[in-house]
Amino acid sequence: MTNRYFVIVGFNTTGTNNTTFRTQITAASGMGLGATATGLPAPSGGGTPGLNLQANNLNVTLNGPGAAATINNNAQGTGGIGLVLGDFTVAAISAAWTVTGFTFTSSGTGNDVTAYTYLSLHEDTNANGTYDGPTTDTMAVASAATAFSGDNGGYAASLANTAFPAATSRRFFLVVRFAGTAVAGDTFNVRLTSAAGTPPVGGSVTGAPTAVTTSFIIDVATLTVANGPAAPNSQLREAGVAFGHTLGQYRFSASNASISVTGVNLTPAGSGDFAADLSATNGVQLYIDNGNGVYDGSPTDTLVFSGAGANTVMTCNFTSTMIVANNTSSDVWVRLNVLATAGGAVSETFRVSIAATTDVAVIGGPTVLLGTPVPDTNTLGVVIFAVTTFTPLSGAQAGNDAITISGSGFTLPFTVTIGGTLCTGTAVITGGGTQVTGLRTPARSGTTLPIVINSGTLPPKTLPQTFSYFGGSIIGGGGGGGGGGGGGGCSTTESTSVFALFAALASLALASRLVLRGRLTQ
Repeated sequence: MTNRYFVIVGFNTTGTNNTTFRTQITAASGMGLGATATGLPAPSGGGTPGLNLQANNLNVTLNGPGAAATINNNAQGTGGIGLVLGDFTVAAISAAWTVTGFTFTSSGTGNDVTAYTYLSLHEDTNANGTYDGPTTDTMAVASAATAFSGDNGGYAASLANTAFPAATSRRFFLVVRFAGTAVAGDTFNVRLTSAAGTPPVGGSVTGAPTAVTTSFIIDVATLTVANGPAAPNSQLREAGVAFGHTLGQYRFSASNASISVTGVNLTPAGSGDFAADLSATNGVQLYIDNGNGVYDGSPTDTLVFSGAGANTVMTCNFTSTMIVANNTSSDVWVRLNVLATAGGAVSETFRVSIAATTDVAVIGGPTVLLGTPVPDTNTLGVVIFAVTTFTPLSGAQAGNDAITISGSGFTLPFTVTIGGTLCTGTAVITGGGTQVTGLRTPARSGTTLPIVINSGTLPPKTLPQTFSYFGGSIIGGGGGGGGGGGGGGCSTTESTSVFALFAALASLALASRLVLRGRLTQ
């Protein structure tokens, strides 16, 4: 039987630079009775060459990354602090070093000139072994760069602090932020290739060039579809006239590649009849925005679909492909052309959504994602706005008479003015928008004053009926007499004038009676 042995040593940092250590087996003991050892000493000529202690060296160690992280091409790191492309430790063994800088060399399939917006060397200032952002782990160089010198090129990092005291180590992170130009499948790696500086006697750099990191790979091409930032709010429109309406805005955003979109499926919702209430030729239209974020219509915005509405999923194939450039967005406006016959006493509503990722037609198989919430327009309501009765049509100048309105198309906010003066109280709408109570006449004066109703977002409606206050115009009253004057209303001054008039008339009557009584006495 043969046994093999190894002599293992560990150095304690006190050894002198360039000293050597050799070993030789000179004797063997503890063998059985009569056993002999042959071949000793071994080697017979003396200790064999073993270790040359390079105590004054500067050692460079690659810490990672050792496994590629999948990222988007515009990745900035958590909170924008950047991502670690390379992690390295540099240690002075037994003697101090002055290190002026490091040179890094990029590698991988991605373009190292255009891929980044930020490239800089940071030091692990708090010594916790993790990059914590530029506030904690400050830059080790005077200023940041934006790229390597070329594709698979170099980056020279000149250190602000060049001191490496004996028996110390410093850890560095090469940090980047991506610009959004790389494409799916691109890889990005780096190595520390050299360290420049003034070594102590007999010192040299070991461990550089390091192995190459395995840092990043750009994720698959992705198209995200969401509601646009200028999506129209819900709106109520009056029936009886044909109109066009911008119903929604969808934003298409491409990551990691330029993506071609050839159409979308729209799912209708609401109580309206998309087939009967929209134009048979251009009931639904889609426009690609020109980039200003505002619907401008043709030819400023590009019309890519025009067709009849339907009460089932509507397939809208674009007449020309929409190309969403890498790391940019394109907006699509949804327009409805509504017929005059649409709407009812109770509002008919219309809205559409992109309900599933399969409802977006793309070329080349990129991943499609839907935003949160899923792309969905706000609501268009179409209603017959009419007033059949308004009571009362006359009242006391002190106001406060209860108002009841019947008709259709009533919705909040709901207000009424009489002769320009706002009615008091709070509107209560019942009967599915067909009756309003809760309002009261304002205090004012005048006859044949116009009645104007405001319902939701509908245009104001002036009734054919008018309102008159008992007693007609007030002598000396302000602004509310005659045919309805402005908003002076029935003020406290006017009320005082009324009572003053009645008092004057009563005094005159009393005086007449006294005169008549005097004549009879005579």
